[in-house]
Formats: sequence, structure tokens, C-alpha cells
Amino acid sequence: MDEVFGAEHCCALIVVQKTSAPTDKYIPGVADFILWYAKDATQTKYRQLNMDKGLGQTGASQYTWLEDDHGIERKISQEEKESPVSIPDGSKVFAASDASSSHEYSLGKEPVQFRNKLYVPRGRYWSTSPQGMRRIGLANRFVISGNTLFYKRYLLDFPVYPLSNIWVDTSSSFGERIYVVQTTTKIVERCLLMTTDPGDLVLDPTCGSGTTAYVAEQWGRRWITIDTSRVALALARTRLMAGRFPYYLLADSPEGLRKEAEATGKMPPEYKTSGDIKKGFVCKRVPHITLKAIANNEEIDDIHAKHQPELERLRKELNKLLKEKWEEWEIPRELPTEPTEGSKGSGAAAKKAVCDSACSACSVGNLCPPCATGASYSTSMARCSITCRRSTAVMR
Repeated sequence: MDEVFGAEHCCALIVVQKTSAPTDKYIPGVADFILWYAKDATQTKYRQLNMDKGLGQTGASQYTWLEDDHGIERKISQEEKESPVSIPDGSKVFAASDASSSHEYSLGKEPVQFRNKLYVPRGRYWSTSPQGMRRIGLANRFVISGNTLFYKRYLLDFPVYPLSNIWVDTSSSFGERIYVVQTTTKIVERCLLMTTDPGDLVLDPTCGSGTTAYVAEQWGRRWITIDTSRVALALARTRLMAGRFPYYLLADSPEGLRKEAEATGKMPPEYKTSGDIKKGFVCKRVPHITLKAIANNEEIDDIHAKHQPELERLRKELNKLLKEKWEEWEIPRELPTEPTEGSKGSGAAAKKAVCDSACSACSVGNLCPPCATGASYSTSMARCSITCRRSTAVMR
């Protein structure tokens, strides 16, 4: 292949996992190889494919922290790693990423205050400006481990990872094949999606069972397939004629434009659609939230300036009622049954004080029945109407 195309036009060597043969005499062979060459590597078309992240799996091994629905951070337990379904509802998995960088700039060593404590980058530089670090703190995107400040990178900030050149999910049983040497559909599908767009022409000079033509037809690619055997062509023809394919919305269609607007939240410019498949399909979107995006988000300043005075008033009122000195992040989301040290009255009265303070900031302005009877705060949140749900947002 180097002699035909030139070594400089070798794009990748891809390792794909296969099912090992039971007759292997020595070490089982569980891998095949795909050689990707181009006529001109500088002009080769490439479309990055992404895989879903799963807790503890490839691409998500560094996500070892958990933030519960009250904002409390802790390490994920071994049981939760082995069985992600045991993670409490409302919790968010995140990775603690380094908030510092080796990239030098003038303001990168200024101390950052978070929860009344100063942090420095320790011989390095902060990853963004002082204003950006402040916004990250206001967004509650910092987590403290030891004496170091880390940035919270939630699993759902970017729930996918890029596909590499090692594919370990491509093995198949012989029952899925028509021919012994048949390539699995997943492998051909990835090759086509990485290197072509809808409407492109795909050539397969070794038709076999017609997998390439089948995948190309499914994904809106034109195709030509060749084989010297009439049996192979007959099998491929039958497979294609009897195949059932998913339905995709064309981007260049009225339905596609409406779906695009729904997915992006933006109305596309009006124009006459023609159903051109070369303009692609309407694809699923995933969020991609980065530290830079948060640091440059000026809306965080506006939101903080709007709500912080009221939150501060509630905090002072709560501390006065309970004779405490809680900072905002120290306020418990569930109070104990017994009264707190220094507080007057029963535990129910203390709970009611929390709920009353929260409800006083609510736009509805009415206490719900559970709060009025002094029921537990968490129970009230589960039982009451929209009044306390809004209050919960204010308290948090």
C-alpha cells in the first residue's frame, strides 16, 4: 500500500476486535486491522465520530465524584461504580479537573477566593482570567480536594468522547454472518460515516454479502458494488430489497427545518427546500460545556447581581432566627429533628423558620400546608405545591 499510495498518504491503522477462532493453536487472534490510505492525505475528508460515555467505562474513568441534589460533593463509592443505577436520583457525576495551567500570562497567579479561603496555583497559572475564575466560582464549578482547587467537569457537560483507532466493540457471533469472512455491519458503518457525507458515492469491488451497499443505502450514500459470483450478487440484491432502514429527516426539507429549529432553539432563514440529500440529515445534538464557556459567560454576573441581595437577606434572617453564623454554602438543606444549638423552641419550629424564610422570597408568597404545620423541610418539598418548589430554588 505504501508503494501504491505513498507512505505519506497513510491516514490510520485501525485495530478492530473480532471473535477468536476455537481452533487457534497458540495465542488467540482477536484483532483484525483496517489500513486507511488516501490519494492525497492533505485533502482527505474526515468526520469525527463520538461514543457515549458510561460511568467507569472508556472515556469516563476520571469521573469519580458525585454531587447530590443538595449540592454536597463526595467521592463515588465502589458499589456505585459497579452499579450506576444505585446512584441517587438528582445526583450529578463529575470529574475534578485541574483549574491551573502551565500557560503563562500576567494575571495568572492572582489568589482566588472560594468559600472564604484563598487559593494559589502553586508554581503554575490559573486556566483563565481572574474575572473568569470568579464566574466559575459563582456557578459553583469549583470543588476542593485537600488544599487544591479543582474545576467541576460534569459527565453531562460533554457526554461523548471521540472514537479512536482501537475498536473493542466490533466482535460478533457467527450466527450474525452470511459468509464466514463477512465484515460486521458496525465496522463498515463507521468507515463510511468517518469518510463520506450523504450523497457521496461509495465503491466496493468485493461485494460478498453486500454489507457495504446495505450500510451505504441506510445512510443515504450512493453505491456501486462488484463481484465475480452471481450467487453473491443475488444474495446482496435480496438483502437490499428486503431490508428495512431507519427514517431520517433531511436537513433540506420543511420537516427538517422545523426539527433543526427545535434542536438548536434558533429559527433558520426561510428558503425553498428541494430535498437535497447532500445537505445532510438532522442529527442529534449533545451539549459541550467548557471551562472557557463558563468563564466568558457574562450572564452569570447579571444573574448573581439580581438574586444575591435577596439570598443574602434570607441568610442573615435565618442566622438571626436560629442564632447561627452559617455562610451560604454551610446552610443545611435538611434540619435535624432536635433543635440546633442556640436555637429557641422545638426542632419543628426551627424547620418552620427555614421554610418561612424561603417562602417569603417566593413570588407566590403563600405558605403551603406542610410548611404551616411545621413538617420536615424535605417532606414539605415533596408534598407541597409550586410555592415551595420555587422556594427551594431560592434557598439553593
